[in-house]
Amino acid sequence: YRHAGLLLPVLSELVLCDDCLDDNTNRVSFICDDAARLVCLMTRQLSKREKWSTVFNSTLLVMSILVESGEVCVVDTTLECVLELSSKRALIRKMARLNSLLEAIARAVLNEFNAAETKRKAIQVFWNVSQDESNLPILARTPKVLEALVAISSTHAEATAMHNTRQCALQTLLRLSELVSNRRILAKQVGLLACLIRFTRGVASDQETHLLPKEKVKERILEIALLL
Repeated sequence: YRHAGLLLPVLSELVLCDDCLDDNTNRVSFICDDAARLVCLMTRQLSKREKWSTVFNSTLLVMSILVESGEVCVVDTTLECVLELSSKRALIRKMARLNSLLEAIARAVLNEFNAAETKRKAIQVFWNVSQDESNLPILARTPKVLEALVAISSTHAEATAMHNTRQCALQTLLRLSELVSNRRILAKQVGLLACLIRFTRGVASDQETHLLPKEKVKERILEIALLL
């Protein structure tokens, strides 16, 4: 890991080189995926070593580039690693402070070609990052993050693979709204109030009723709407 700072850009270039992106052969696909897996492996190991914190920050930057690569396997592999890292309280503050990573994850959600499972992982990352209260203003002030959360919260997902993802997105929006200073920003986000109102008017499962009590959602809608 002493030379990780030199190796990371090489791996990133390998994944993103024009020949790799334009070549649909299995051989090239395997090379891209293996390079992404190696970046993820290095990131996991570096996250455990405080003395390599500067290099770890560099790996997060590389991962934001990989998430935006458009290569299905690369995006999914990278998001799997990011999701794992976001479950560790000691790391989520660092992750939230890398705007390029947050925006890359949000664009993965908004990309219509990404699978439902990929979007689930991305939304779960936002939920995990929101568990540190100091990250709430950062997430609310990242327009692409709000756009992604609202897009998923607005889906009609009662009987689809996106059901749990929508629930997680709604929970994250409510979590962001717990910070009073965020509410004016949320009030201005296109579609946010509409998706919350739509949820309160729909039929909720027992799990949703437990995690997202409609009366609580209605109260929050009023608190946000008053700031319009």
